[in-house]
Amino acid sequence: MRLRLPRFAAVLAWWLLLPAAPPAAAASHSISYSLWVVSGDSVLLRYTLPKEELRYLVPAGWPAPAMATVSSYLLKSLTVRSDAGACPAIDQGYDIGSVDPLAAAPDLYSFEIMYRCVDPRGLTLTNAALFDRAAHTDFARVQRDGGPVVPVLFTAGHPELRLPDSGPPRRAGAGSYLRLGALHVLHDPEGACLLLALALVLTRRRDLTYVFAGLALGYTVATLLAAANLAALRPAAAEAWTGLLIACLALLRVVPQAPLKPPLAVAAAGALGLLAAGAALLHQSLAALLLVGGALFAAGFLQLSTRMTARLWLLPTLLFGLLDGFVLTADWDTLQVTALMPATGMAAFNAGVLLTDMSLCAAAAGALALARDSRIAVAGPLASDLSTAALVGLGMFWLLSPVVLR
Repeated sequence: MRLRLPRFAAVLAWWLLLPAAPPAAAASHSISYSLWVVSGDSVLLRYTLPKEELRYLVPAGWPAPAMATVSSYLLKSLTVRSDAGACPAIDQGYDIGSVDPLAAAPDLYSFEIMYRCVDPRGLTLTNAALFDRAAHTDFARVQRDGGPVVPVLFTAGHPELRLPDSGPPRRAGAGSYLRLGALHVLHDPEGACLLLALALVLTRRRDLTYVFAGLALGYTVATLLAAANLAALRPAAAEAWTGLLIACLALLRVVPQAPLKPPLAVAAAGALGLLAAGAALLHQSLAALLLVGGALFAAGFLQLSTRMTARLWLLPTLLFGLLDGFVLTADWDTLQVTALMPATGMAAFNAGVLLTDMSLCAAAAGALALARDSRIAVAGPLASDLSTAALVGLGMFWLLSPVVLR
């Protein structure tokens, strides 16, 4: 059996255009950590963020901003008010100024600011840093007059926190982390492409049951492992593996005939094996190991797909859920605050991601099924072939960019 010409043309076009195309953005989000210590009429703030976050403060391609520019921006974005008015940041002396840069880990910046209030009643903490520049989240902790340290979230929708006149503030509940998980999905083009690839290859309604089961199992296992501190995952490795899953799923649509899949499995494994050998020669041992694992997975998955049973969808969805389930803990690990953050928040975050993934996948599968049934023009063979070939190209880019192109 032969493939139709449009599929060959689409795949060839994407492979030719891929090297010249601008980098496809993977999951793009911004993070920081803040600790607010309220003691009487004073508020001590320690603000920490990865050094790469400073790229949002200057135009693309510019060098990192000077510390004076960063300090000025933080003073405007991080503020404290009381019922009596604004609480100014005080000069800390010794030529430090109002913002004191602190020693931090090699990949982090940390700053300290002290605010003094005329009247401490009706305190409101405002954190507007970076929310107008990126999909940003500040994982914060607040302590009031020696009381318990309470975890809270500052987001674009909730940049302010009003403190009670006595007692601790209200902690971020499960609902806050559920919304944060849903927003993660909406800002994650890799995850969206994987869900679209799944929707394109699903042919039966009962397949969705196994898709949902695989996602649920993957996120559950990831949550348990992370909560018990038994495993962690580098974001680059998660990006690469998700790219591989997208490419493998899209290939099932590009090459639907079962007799062609065994040689395709061998070809895919051989190509990834050659890349692994190249990475080993360049002394990139982690990249080589990842590519070897990718080669073995691609060969096994594409070979198993010749049977096309509904249980097949358990494998890629479980793996994706396992990879994506470490996103929040990877952020906390980057900020070096993993042990300080609530395990319940992580579980709620992954539950929000899971529910949103299921909803989007079901909606995409339903829309595609409706389009096929109604035979509208946009669902024609050429459009389908181009979309699946595009997913192959994007998947391969996301696979190679963390391990070869960086």
